This record gives sequence, C-alpha cells and structure tokens, in this order.
Amino acid sequence: TIFKTCKEYEELSDIVLDIKSGVSVNSENIECKENEVGVLKTSSVYGNKFNIHENKKVLEKEKVRVKCPVIKDTIIVSRMNTPNLVGACGYVEENYKNLFLPDRLWRVRINSKNNTYLYYQYLITKDTQKWLSNQATGTSNSMKNISKQKFLKLQVPIIKKEKQDIYAKILYKYDKIIKLISKEIEYYEQLKKAIMQKLFLKREY
Repeated sequence: TIFKTCKEYEELSDIVLDIKSGVSVNSENIECKENEVGVLKTSSVYGNKFNIHENKKVLEKEKVRVKCPVIKDTIIVSRMNTPNLVGACGYVEENYKNLFLPDRLWRVRINSKNNTYLYYQYLITKDTQKWLSNQATGTSNSMKNISKQKFLKLQVPIIKKEKQDIYAKILYKYDKIIKLISKEIEYYEQLKKAIMQKLFLKREY
C-alpha cells in the first residue's frame, strides 16, 4: 500500500496546525435547518465518514456558548466514544458556519505543507484505528477517551508534498465512486423491498 512502503516517520504533532474541541450545550434532538445554529452529535463520525445531518438544534439561550465551527479541509475525530468507535475519523469537505463541535469531538487541522485528505486516509487505516483504540483509557467498559497528548504521538509517514497530492487525488476519486455505487445499491434495495411488499401481502397466521 501507499503507507507501508514509507520508511521515514514523524509524530502527528509535527504536521498538525491545531486541534480543538467544542463545548457541551443544551439542544433539541432535531436536525437544525440551514439558518439555525446546530451542534454535531458524536454519531456524526461513524464508519470513518462524516455525516453532516447528525446534528442537533442548539437552544436559543445556548447560542452564545458554542465554539469551534465545522470548517473545510479538516478532520473530525471522535476522542470519546465506545471502545469500538473511539478514534473514528471523518473528513470535512465544506464550511458550515452555523454548525459547531461538542466536547467529545476534535477538529484537526493539518498544516499547509501536507495534504489533509491523505492523512485522513492514514488515520482510518485498520492499523491506525487499532492503535488509537489501544491508546484510549477509561474506567467504564462502555466509554473510552483518548488524550490529546497520546493522539499527537501517533507516528505518521513522511511523504513528499507533490506525491501526497497525487495519492490524495486518486483516493478521493475512488471514494466518490464508492459513494455513488453505495447510493445506487441503497436505491435498488429500497425498490426491491417495495416490490416485495406489493407481491407478498401481509397475511394473518
């Protein structure tokens, strides 16, 4: 693979511009509209994908407390979650000025000398996810937490910027194809389900 051929490594802290989290605010358990202020749910990062629709509408009186907006070309990391989901990551493609992070999520910005999307791909590799999970601590078996200090100690491969951009472009292209195919599969699964419901009417036994 791209990363396994690399022979030189450095700490994640060497390429991170900053890492921030939001605050816990009171909210309604409904998705905010475009002109409303929202806070991300922990579930906005799942399966190492970022789902913008997983958010909650912030109460009017709490709007002054929100911080750390969702911005383009950053990586969202679940720093506190269940053992299976702690360390999960998602890549943000757009700016969302009215959406903010809670305290359980980090917003990671990579410096301009490196390609954010490529290092997002590195963070979601099986080996890296296993390492992140192993760094998580906590007295509860249901919730684990990764400290910022441990997270930034992650060893990442050193790759020339021009190669980073090439690799990232290829991976991004394939991710888009996979997303389109997944949507098409979902459509046909729903269509099949609807047809089956019409063919096989519910019977009382």
